[in-house]
Amino acid sequence: MGGVDYIPHAELEFKAFAVNFNAKVVDNGDVFGIPQLAKSILFTNLGNYLEYQLKIEGGEKDRANVAQRNLYHNILEADIRNIVNQYIRNNPAATPELLVEFGLNVPDTTKTPIHVPNTAPDLEIDFATHLRHFIIFGKYNSQGKITRGLPKGATGVEVWRKIGGNETPAYDEMTFLGEESKSPFMVEFSAEHFAQRVWYAVRYYNFKHEYSAWSAIKMALVN
Repeated sequence: MGGVDYIPHAELEFKAFAVNFNAKVVDNGDVFGIPQLAKSILFTNLGNYLEYQLKIEGGEKDRANVAQRNLYHNILEADIRNIVNQYIRNNPAATPELLVEFGLNVPDTTKTPIHVPNTAPDLEIDFATHLRHFIIFGKYNSQGKITRGLPKGATGVEVWRKIGGNETPAYDEMTFLGEESKSPFMVEFSAEHFAQRVWYAVRYYNFKHEYSAWSAIKMALVN
């Protein structure tokens, strides 16, 4: 009963919907615990609406009849929504079959699959700024430039690094630095790190923290 509105807007469709809804309330009202007063009010306002709608369909489309039809349309629609919200929505008796009979939307219980990013990010490091590195991630395009953005299923990237060392480290030698959803990721250093080598790797994750493959490990000097 969420998503697209279950009450049609076109007048003839609304009339058919309201007549059917009233009939189903008469047939199944006790199942949902709808009190007799609510049934009576719905029936009365449906009658008032139909009186003017049928006049209009019969050619009496003057301003007064249209105004009265619109008034009772709004009252009748409010009655329907009140009954749905108070007695039908979230009612254990509201089986999908009954909801269809009432003309109501059936909730979608199918869980949307969560995609695991199926591609490793490409990685570049801009280290031209004094005591700062900018970690740029995305995918290389046909011109050899990184196109920034996240692939399907990715929420962001994890950034890992190792400071120091002359040889490329293994991934398990690196420490977690942070997460980022938009490239670039900025890293700041203190003067004590000047001229040191820093090794970086990144990987995509989704909101369940399932991971893509690692990027290549790349090195940059602290200038």
